[in-house]
Amino acid sequence: MWGLLTNQEGCPVAIEVLTALRAPRIRKLHRQGVLQLSLFDEDSLAEIQDPDHPDRRLVVCRNWQVAEERRRKREELLEATKIMLSRIKERVSRGRLKDEQKIALAVGKVINKFKVEKHFEFWIGPGYFEFAIREDTLAQEAALDGIYVVETTADPQRMSSQGVVEGYKSLPIYHRLADRVRAHAFLCMLAYYVIWHMERALTPLKEQQPDTYQSFQHVLYRLEGLQLNTVQVEGVTFDVVTEPDPQQQLFLDHLGVKSLLPKPRALQKH
Repeated sequence: MWGLLTNQEGCPVAIEVLTALRAPRIRKLHRQGVLQLSLFDEDSLAEIQDPDHPDRRLVVCRNWQVAEERRRKREELLEATKIMLSRIKERVSRGRLKDEQKIALAVGKVINKFKVEKHFEFWIGPGYFEFAIREDTLAQEAALDGIYVVETTADPQRMSSQGVVEGYKSLPIYHRLADRVRAHAFLCMLAYYVIWHMERALTPLKEQQPDTYQSFQHVLYRLEGLQLNTVQVEGVTFDVVTEPDPQQQLFLDHLGVKSLLPKPRALQKH
């Protein structure tokens, strides 16, 4: 994922990588010792470097509320799974469920329902069933609760660690394919270019009549009322454009818009 960085005036200055790492890569960083949980003893934000990608910055964050919610949810799923598996174990021990395949099928239904298979070990045989919780996988998963990592190529002088996180949270681009990212960025650049020209043309009005101008957003809001409608009356089709009021016309004059009328077209009869 890519992000379009802007300056304090809101103008684009660069296009940089700005994306969140997926769980497998976060786990790899943890196994490598690059991501150390002691970083979060006092702070919820830290910056590390991946030896496999030294040209990119990694900003690690921990959301304690999310961590607590994941812990609670995991415990609920584990407890529900244990209850269901214990019922199967009781049926097997009483001889009500003996066939190995049927035992496996019953266990599979429980696992598919609660999706926590990785935290359990199973031993299944004819008339035999045992299960146990894998404390090692539980500890590994719990250690990374609430942690997410934002990756970027933005220069630290241009964007701080906090800025990287805030930039990712507000990122309007949700494409991953390179061609789509470039197309999105190109459209954003065109939009900024049009806005820049409009604001430049409206500068005299802003300085001379600030009460009328108010803001660029106000200008856009007022101009939204101008519409082109296609009308059909008694089988004849023609275009009708909203007549600008004095304030709208003032905005149009400063923007250099001579006419809102489209190119004339012949009346169409139906």
